[in-house]
Amino acid sequence: MLGKKIGSDVVRNKKTYLLIKALEYANPSQKETLLYWQNQKEFDEHQKIHSIKTIFDEIGMGEIYKKRIDTYFLNIENILLEINISEDKKDWLRDFSKSMIYRTY
Repeated sequence: MLGKKIGSDVVRNKKTYLLIKALEYANPSQKETLLYWQNQKEFDEHQKIHSIKTIFDEIGMGEIYKKRIDTYFLNIENILLEINISEDKKDWLRDFSKSMIYRTY
């Protein structure tokens, strides 16, 4: 498998877009749990990932993230409409942007 291991950002306490947005949308209990896990130095990786993923699901982070991706892709499309390059190059850029936006690990 290439790319990152699922949950690796959570395990490493990375301040990702999902985490930052989750903290914004979380109720007080969810926020407390997210911050608890962010501050732990020793923990069971599976338990931490499961707990944070559960909160992400409760908040609806998948839909929030998808809307953000759609906004970026719309911006890309608008820029491509404005620039003066061949359609072949625009198609290549569209394909590349889709591969980056919808990549999986």
